[in-house]
Amino acid sequence: MNICIIGGGASGCFAALAAKKANPAAQVTIYERMNRIGKKILASGNGRCNLSNMDASSEHYYGENPSFVEYALDNIYPEKTLEIFAELGLLCKKEYGGRIFPHSMQANSVVDVLRCSLETAGVTTITEASVSSIKRSESGFVVEYSHDGNTHTTSCGRVIICAGSKSAPALGGNDFGHNLLASLGHTITKTTPALCQLKADTAICKPLKGIRSDCRVTAYSDSTNVAQSEGDVIFAAYGLSGSAIFDISQVCHYHSDIVLTLDFMKEHGRVAIENMLRARRDLNLFPTLEVFFTGIFHKMIGHAILRKSGFENLQAVSSSLTDADISTIARCIKKFEIQTYGHNGYENSQVTAGGALTSQFDPTTMESKLVPGLFATGEVLDIFGDCGGFNLQWAWSSGYIAGRSAAKISQTLRRGIEDAAPYNS
Repeated sequence: MNICIIGGGASGCFAALAAKKANPAAQVTIYERMNRIGKKILASGNGRCNLSNMDASSEHYYGENPSFVEYALDNIYPEKTLEIFAELGLLCKKEYGGRIFPHSMQANSVVDVLRCSLETAGVTTITEASVSSIKRSESGFVVEYSHDGNTHTTSCGRVIICAGSKSAPALGGNDFGHNLLASLGHTITKTTPALCQLKADTAICKPLKGIRSDCRVTAYSDSTNVAQSEGDVIFAAYGLSGSAIFDISQVCHYHSDIVLTLDFMKEHGRVAIENMLRARRDLNLFPTLEVFFTGIFHKMIGHAILRKSGFENLQAVSSSLTDADISTIARCIKKFEIQTYGHNGYENSQVTAGGALTSQFDPTTMESKLVPGLFATGEVLDIFGDCGGFNLQWAWSSGYIAGRSAAKISQTLRRGIEDAAPYNS
């Protein structure tokens, strides 16, 4: 049995290893566009590779049908993934928020273990190979690809598309996986960048460039609360970045005209903040508004809060603040509004929202319901997860299920390929 795997990222590597484990006699080949496998893995977790999260469940995933992930995650769950990696020789450790990293805290440890394991298992890897078409044949499929300046074709009985998405084009991201699936009759839903920075009101953000704050972030669309997150917010000249912004950026796929509110003191209620600010005013330790927030906020964030509250003259004396003024400032600290203007592009996104319609695939095998013998995994499908290891866990889980399933004789193929959809010409 020949199995062609399109894409040598996280899900492609796991699909290959699972296929060889399920059927050691299978001829498994990975076709990777870049000059080495796992380039996006190398960039994950700021080079440390946040490879999973112990809390991986459907509540952390998005798409037309997030429950599609349940079978894969129930079978190849985080602990099982760690067992598989341990068998491959990778030592991992758990960090804050359930995040899992390699013990070395180096992403290249993960890629090196995968590369060595693929070689040991007898998987053939062809890098700098760009697949241009996949067509049905009487024996399965014919895959056409370019390599070393020449066009080649190969025949196989199974194809697993693990080609990722348009995110991070510098690391090989593009939409050719979606195009291949579309050419075989699959529906591709609307795609947008996700887990990325957001463009926002530069009049507010640009003066705060480079400043980081731990906030609760709430997203509103037409005054309706549509998402909430907590963590780092980093101000930039174009808008906003940081873990809390990445987590909440997925709402831009489903809603437009998003307004964010930042809670700069999420540990304190508004009344407690008012009492704190009144005491600060009455003690007169910080005589002007310019220094009023000394010891609480970064100076520039304090200035932004005051200006947002209507106090432009920062040389005004703090003792002039009335109780009503204090209430206004406290409300602004808890709900600092910033208008957003969409995402900051595929080149700055970790994943892509949207993709191949999951209702056209079997979640227990990752096999196409339209084309027997065709499988798809990871980000090429209309599934993406929160920041924090969830997307790599989906890649490992879906890849393993697909590889294991592809190495076995599927029921659809037993019926005979002549009973399936007509061949592509």
